[in-house]
Amino acid sequence: MASKQKKKFITKNYLYKYWVMRLTNLAVNMFKYPGLPGEINEAQMEKEIMLGAFGIFFYDEALGKYFCLPGAITGLDVYGYPTRAKPIGKTTEIIFPEYTVHQDCVLIYANRTRTSALEYINEYADKLSDIDLAIKMNTRAMKHPLMMKTTEQMKNSVETLMRQYDDDYYVIFPDKDLFSESSVQTMDFNVSASEILNLQKQKETVVNEFFNIFGISGSVEKRERMISGEMNAMMQQVAINREMWMSTRQEAIDEINKMFNLNMKVETPQYLSEVQQDNIEEKEDNNE
Repeated sequence: MASKQKKKFITKNYLYKYWVMRLTNLAVNMFKYPGLPGEINEAQMEKEIMLGAFGIFFYDEALGKYFCLPGAITGLDVYGYPTRAKPIGKTTEIIFPEYTVHQDCVLIYANRTRTSALEYINEYADKLSDIDLAIKMNTRAMKHPLMMKTTEQMKNSVETLMRQYDDDYYVIFPDKDLFSESSVQTMDFNVSASEILNLQKQKETVVNEFFNIFGISGSVEKRERMISGEMNAMMQQVAINREMWMSTRQEAIDEINKMFNLNMKVETPQYLSEVQQDNIEEKEDNNE
């Protein structure tokens, strides 16, 4: 019974972790790297860049392999960019030497500010978990009251019956006077389906905001019909945000290809730039 109770009462912390995981999966799947050396794990590489703010791309002479790993950066040039980098792997069995940036290794930054995407992920996970919790609480309130007032003698009986009702069991009253008006009272919060619908719309808006920040095309708002000018403005904003993440990767890939004589590329999957166009129409010319 305890496990059922825990399953029913989902907490803010649970929902927050769920959204962190979901948004992280979206963020780390934004870019693909055709031509990447086979010994490098593409998914792990992008995860380190996006969440760790940078990755160190280098070739280890002793192992005869390319790597892209997190690590420590030291020394600064006059512009505040690091001049030395020491890769750190997930195992202590292999210790890598320190490399000179732009000479022996290339730093792939997540963005121009050289910051982690976790700041965005955590912020939007917090917003979305609040909305999800509100939706769940309001949905439960439509099924039964959130608060009940009863006597101390009736408390255990009321808890048992409400738990059975919450788990979709039949509730059988052993005594016709068990739930008299004097022994049990409820507080009605008057939750309507429209409130839940508004929360769902707010949730969609917040998700689309997150998509926009990462240059991912979200769903078009279903308000009458969107004219082509509005659509173009929205897509331009998405493209600008995508370039914020793409530009540093492209610069690094160009430097890697030149330094190591490789033929790598960086691309975004096509589905990230696709958008539903059912609610889009050309703006009519009224100046005839």
